[in-house]
Amino acid sequence: MGRVAKLCVVLTAILFAGDMTVISLARLTSDNPFAPYASLMPGQWIGAVKDYPCQFQTETVNGALEGFCQFTPSTGPFALVALVEANQVIVRTSFDVQPNRLHFGDLVLCWDGPIYTTSKESSDGMGSVTVYWRNQMNARLGIAENNTRLDYSLPVRQIVIEHEWRPVATVKLACISA
Repeated sequence: MGRVAKLCVVLTAILFAGDMTVISLARLTSDNPFAPYASLMPGQWIGAVKDYPCQFQTETVNGALEGFCQFTPSTGPFALVALVEANQVIVRTSFDVQPNRLHFGDLVLCWDGPIYTTSKESSDGMGSVTVYWRNQMNARLGIAENNTRLDYSLPVRQIVIEHEWRPVATVKLACISA
């Protein structure tokens, strides 16, 4: 009887993993949405910005000169791309995501599970959950206020990649690659 139970558990796990893989791959586009922005990732020299419609404006922040620019991409899932630079090097890249174009599950497939989450309620009935990955990436997800579950189908509102960015797996879809 123990073997039958083990077999049932193993078969259920295989079917579940297979279903999740098929569903997730069907949701992903064949193109890497971050690929057009590889030269704009933190740690890159700001000279690459010349290929984008992004003009840096500088100001003094905490005694240091910092630059900021943003632009609206013409294609892809992002509504806005914003960059922050210091000493001619990009230190932060953020992507505002168009509604329902990327979901939490898409990022988990790319970057694996996050290391921790925080949540925030808002007065409009929509809250947000911010999920953090170990290599300085985080994503803000839209979530109904009464929802207490972190669900793979939650829409991504914004993705932020900070200075200590390191490339992640190059073989997965929708990932940042080296």
